[in-house]
Amino acid sequence: MKLSKILFITSLFLILSLTFLVEATEKEIEGTISSIAYSNNKITIYLEEGTQLVIFDDKILHLKKGDKILFIGKKEVYRRTEQIIVDKIILK
Repeated sequence: MKLSKILFITSLFLILSLTFLVEATEKEIEGTISSIAYSNNKITIYLEEGTQLVIFDDKILHLKKGDKILFIGKKEVYRRTEQIIVDKIILK
């Protein structure tokens, strides 16, 4: 196998590894709840900072307006609105 092919394959492997590491590192973000809306299998939490959080679940959360929370999630745009799909949420 030529050296250029080995270097190419190694480069691809390293790029994929770095991409995985970036996706795997999640950062906790803090916010204060301004309102909560429940609908079919979806909970939308609006933060005082203007951020919209979405949780795809049908359970009732024991959170209320004014609660400080920590959350982990991924930013997405849905119908021209930026929102965060929450993976984990913690009452602070």
